[in-house]
Order: sequence, then structure tokens, then C-alpha cells
Amino acid sequence: MPRAQSEQRTFQVPAYTLFYQCMTALGHMRAQIEAQDNERGTIVATIGGGLFGPSGALSLTLLPVDAQHTRLLAAYQARAWGGDRRILATFMELLDELVARL
Repeated sequence: MPRAQSEQRTFQVPAYTLFYQCMTALGHMRAQIEAQDNERGTIVATIGGGLFGPSGALSLTLLPVDAQHTRLLAAYQARAWGGDRRILATFMELLDELVARL
């Protein structure tokens, strides 16, 4: 099994706004949300897949730094068929674009 990829970044937006933007980015990527907890700031989603296609799990944790800053911890773990190693980078780029539009 390939090792997990991870990234952390601090965004200059409140936690609830970043949570919404993460959900929007996952929707654009056609991810399937497996679990979400708005109060704890966690999201787990499956991206990719299909009958024989590669898939992986993207786990997100949002940690409020203060009223206007939120730290995002994102981890991607490929599943059985290998997954696409570009998923995490693509998600972060899309999230950056969505937050920049605010």
C-alpha cells in the first residue's frame, strides 16, 4: 500500500467558511462524502474509483487558529487499486481558487 500524502496550510478565513469551501471543492471533484462533522471540523471523502478505477480517501481536519484564520490538515491515502497521487494537489489548488474568490 502506498504511503499517505499530507499537507497543512493556514487560510485567512473562519472555520465555517473553510468547511463550506472544502465541501464545495469535494463536490467539484465528484467525491463521495463518507463522514463529516461540522462541529469537530472533520471530513472524510472517497475520490475516484468506479468498477476498476483507482480510488483513495481524502481526510480533512480544520483547526480554528482564531476568529479569522483556520489551519487545514489534509491527508490522502490511496486504496486498493493505487489511487491517483495528484488528488491532494488538485484538491488544494481548487480550494485555493475557491477561497481566493471570497
